[in-house]
Formats: sequence, C-alpha cells, structure tokens
Amino acid sequence: MHSHVLSATLTTNTSESADVLRHDGSIIFGDLIGKLDLLRVECPKCGRRGQYKLPLLVAQYGRNEKLFTFIDEIAADCPRKERPSDPCAVQCPDLPKVL
Repeated sequence: MHSHVLSATLTTNTSESADVLRHDGSIIFGDLIGKLDLLRVECPKCGRRGQYKLPLLVAQYGRNEKLFTFIDEIAADCPRKERPSDPCAVQCPDLPKVL
C-alpha cells in the first residue's frame, strides 16, 4: 500500500446509526477506537504496505463507516485487483489481535 501517515482528533457519536451498520457483521472504524492508534495495511503478494492514523480515518470517513470501504479505496490501483486467478490480498494484520 502507499506509505501514508495521517493524523486527526476523534469525536464520539452515540447515535443509533452505529447499530444499523453493525448488524451485518462488518467492521466499522468505531470498532477500532481505543484498540488501535495506527491501522496497518499490507498485501503479502505484492509487498505494498502503509499505515494510517486511526483518528484521521475516523474524521475522514466517520466512525460508522465500514473499514473495507477504505480498504477498497486504497487498493483500487492494485494491478492484481482485476485478476480472478491471483487477486489482491490486501489485509490489516493487526485486526485479529484487537477484535
């Protein structure tokens, strides 16, 4: 992934919309607040990697946005994205440790 380091401050929102997004089992940025400061993203197939400050991701996307919306955006230019036989394998290696 692209090497980026982002920063911002967090705001909290206790609206019911968080529960609406969670019903489908998707990970949302709000799930990571207090668990990760940096979100690492990497592809073991091509070696691209980056790290993103969670507070800025929350400020940019919102705490209720699905994590994989962001992942899809940063992997959009991956040459493997359109290869059905050898697709992109972008992942967040720290997620299993915190969820």
